[in-house]
Amino acid sequence: MKKILLVLIMVLGLAVMTGCGGDKYPEISNPNELYFTAKEGEYTYSITNQEVYEELKNRVGINLLLDLIDKDLLKATNNGNKSYWDAVSEEDITKKIEEEIFPRGTEDLTNDEIEKARTEYYDKMFIQYGFNSEAEVRDYYRLTLAKRLYAADHIFEDVEDEEEKEKDFTEKQYKDYYKNNYKKGYYAIVISYETLSLVNQALEVWGCKIEKGVWTDLDGTPLNNNEIVQTFINLYNSANSYKVENYPEATYLLNEGEEYDTNQGEIYFNLNKADVLYYTHDEIYGYETAIQKHLAENLDSYGKGPNFYLKTPLSNSTGSRYYLVMEIGEKEAPKLETVKAEIKEKLIEGRLSSTFISTKIAELRAENNIVLYDKVLEERYVSQVSNYDVDYKKTKKLNGNLVAKTDVKEYSSDDLFQAMSAGYGLTLTATKIEYLRFLHNLKFNKIYSLNESLKEADRILDQDQYTAIKKEIEDEKAAFEAGEYKDYGYPASYGWKNFIKDRYGVQTEQEVFNQLLYNRVKDAYGKSLGKITAADSELAIFYTNQMEKRVSEYFKVRGIQLVIEVLDESGSKVNPEKWTVTQKEYAELFYKEVLEYLAKELKVGETYSQRLQEIISAYLKAPRFKAGIPQDSALQPLDQKYYVFEGIEISKYKTAGLSVKFADLGTFTNDSKAEALEKAVKEIWDNDPNSKDAVIYGSDKLDDIPFIITEEGYHVYINLDSTPLAEWETGKVIPTINQIIAYEKDASDSSLTTKIKTAITTYYKPIYDELVGPYNVLYNIQKDIKELDVSFGHEHFGASDLDRYLDLQIEKSLEQLKYKD
Repeated sequence: MKKILLVLIMVLGLAVMTGCGGDKYPEISNPNELYFTAKEGEYTYSITNQEVYEELKNRVGINLLLDLIDKDLLKATNNGNKSYWDAVSEEDITKKIEEEIFPRGTEDLTNDEIEKARTEYYDKMFIQYGFNSEAEVRDYYRLTLAKRLYAADHIFEDVEDEEEKEKDFTEKQYKDYYKNNYKKGYYAIVISYETLSLVNQALEVWGCKIEKGVWTDLDGTPLNNNEIVQTFINLYNSANSYKVENYPEATYLLNEGEEYDTNQGEIYFNLNKADVLYYTHDEIYGYETAIQKHLAENLDSYGKGPNFYLKTPLSNSTGSRYYLVMEIGEKEAPKLETVKAEIKEKLIEGRLSSTFISTKIAELRAENNIVLYDKVLEERYVSQVSNYDVDYKKTKKLNGNLVAKTDVKEYSSDDLFQAMSAGYGLTLTATKIEYLRFLHNLKFNKIYSLNESLKEADRILDQDQYTAIKKEIEDEKAAFEAGEYKDYGYPASYGWKNFIKDRYGVQTEQEVFNQLLYNRVKDAYGKSLGKITAADSELAIFYTNQMEKRVSEYFKVRGIQLVIEVLDESGSKVNPEKWTVTQKEYAELFYKEVLEYLAKELKVGETYSQRLQEIISAYLKAPRFKAGIPQDSALQPLDQKYYVFEGIEISKYKTAGLSVKFADLGTFTNDSKAEALEKAVKEIWDNDPNSKDAVIYGSDKLDDIPFIITEEGYHVYINLDSTPLAEWETGKVIPTINQIIAYEKDASDSSLTTKIKTAITTYYKPIYDELVGPYNVLYNIQKDIKELDVSFGHEHFGASDLDRYLDLQIEKSLEQLKYKD
């Protein structure tokens, strides 16, 4: 069964709202006044205030009317000595806006990135909500926050729990929330190692070892508590020296006289200066649950017993990490009574669902005797509040030009029209101009003329398509009358006219015809944007240029890489732009040494993949440098073989916070990797598209290495082999325009070989699909609308505002297009 109307592209798919400020607003009390007029040569497109009002009322009227009502009710309803509207502070509004613009904060953003995010946000608010100033944006959030504030003050209404009837949560609710969310934190030294061997090496460089759970010096003499604590400090400094601001000149993150002091041989920690050692419950639990369990259940705080450290290294569940752990102290959770007010806010927050807030605001309207005089708006409201179990008594009377009233204020149809125009006016203008152009302009509409002065026979321009549209409507009507829409809430008894009116927002069957006609005309327009009409046309030249560009950018290779990267505390990659100067310097040295190692001749049976993975293995085994002495492998206490692998100063780079990762990239083509990597790969491919020999990028330029740097890090890339372009004839890759025209006319044309068809689908078809796709269609439509002479019958917004709206939409469309001049 075809349900054609259910998939109609509606004329007013109003997904965005726009508008601006002015003096003279459109008025429904002047129903025949033109809302806009657009002139294009011999054609003039216009729409009246009445038509705009009815369209907008049906689609967005109830929500915008309720915003008007809610704003006035919240201004008239007090929260203490202020109205709920005024009770929302400017600081709260600013905070909400900042959270919307910067959901992850601004800490890691540059000033340019912050400014760009703000600009994009306010452009979005203009497009989506019609806000042309910061004040309008702030009013939008004030209404949202005022509703929330009102609902929060009525959180205990209609509760069944006797204790909650005292307008507070129960003691059990407070205690349960406290127990689940307020837990003690820990000051601790936690040091992580990749292997048990690295644990032992780290201890060795500080003159220690662990034998059967006993910490001793290298001669086997047990360490006393202070020596153990000092060892933990030393180990921590070695593991984290790269975090020191001026590393490698300074290497201690924990310094005597700052984070800790020594008095008569005893070590004391200055916890008010040791934030780096503090872990909340959630932080340590997320880092490693086994550590949290030991801190909570097995270890004493330093100075309060002998069990302040784990006697042996703790392994994670997979054996991929080993930890040395010492508990310095605990930070108790605040007492319940001191955080009760905070918990109450959290509990209230937990109840403030969107449904709860909407229910309370609906109740506020009911308390203020809301009355809706417009039948359409009333039906929508009844349907809406039925979800919130809020009663509304229908009215059967009209009241002049009033659409609604409460005990606080009356609302005229002009008030509603102004709000709807402010929110949706520019979008409706652009959408309606598009609609009217496609229907009335015979440059586009080659199916059926809407010129009523012509005879019916003369109006039919394409009999087949005209008949097809009529048949679609007949089939849909028959399906409706057969009861095929009853499961959608539209039984046959509802009536065809009611069905098309309520479900699709049209009044007559002719309007249904017009919408189906519009869809076909727009579809034909879209296809015309990609159709080549002549071999020497501008479009043919565009296709040729774009296909040649695709060929010029093409490569197909198989490769592997080693990525030198920096990871943050959560294990996420850090953009090289935010690395320290030392890390950038060391990354380049690391890169060069890797290239020098790769330049050595492979052994029999050895592969470059194995060689890169050996570097990864060596990295995992390499110890970090001992802190407090020069950060040079030659001056470190262990044998050189532990610090250096095949001439690569692995430990030096590891200590500086650099990590390495191997990746087999497999076979890939252009437009699939980061730009810098693709540029390097393209250079290799261009040099020999048929190469079956491995190529190490940059190995021939060791004096001036062209480093491959992306947001992930520094890439050492090895190209294993390359695949040349497929040719449909020697020296010919892209299809000719005549071949494309023949293919579009008849894909089975015998003159088109399989190779030619492959070339067409490879190079021509992606460009065609984009040209006839929604983004390019929208781009061209809105670009054309900008060229029209558009005037408005009001001063709420003007041609310059329409231009701004169109420019932003055009920009959004262009961002989605790949094939551009």
